[in-house]
Amino acid sequence: MVKVIRLSRYVFDKEHIQHNVTFSVSTLFGNEEELTNERIRIMITLLETLCPNTIKVVSMLKSLRPPTSSELSLRKLNLAKRVGVLNEGDQITLEQLKDIMLYCYSDCYELELDILDIKDQHVTAVINKGMQRYHYIYGSPVTFTDNYLEAIKKKLKDCTFDGSFKKTL
Repeated sequence: MVKVIRLSRYVFDKEHIQHNVTFSVSTLFGNEEELTNERIRIMITLLETLCPNTIKVVSMLKSLRPPTSSELSLRKLNLAKRVGVLNEGDQITLEQLKDIMLYCYSDCYELELDILDIKDQHVTAVINKGMQRYHYIYGSPVTFTDNYLEAIKKKLKDCTFDGSFKKTL
């Protein structure tokens, strides 16, 4: 199983800087459930390391891609009953996020979260986006510092780290 976390830095107009943390998990002969569990584990680790004060649902939209057979098999867990109805603006906890992510995988939903971290900075998390099922978080350079990078590297020792912003912090 290959687990890669990419770090990037973008400079927009007017010198606005955004840092991005994107990850992918893939395998040639892997089990889809193992891939799902790894994606959830990595996203939870990336988010809990931010020490979030609040996590709010920005959107939860049905994906255009059809579910895989293994994603359909997740439906037997009756996750809809555990997740309940989520609306835009609802606040959730990190503990709830695992069930919500499983629900998103089982029913092909794309999830976007607005997170206020311990430094009162807004961070956006995007889960299961598009045909490639992207997973990423992005925010200001105040959030993604050397300390954050060192913390996630310690917690995610089995991942390969790649990217540009570690050189430009």
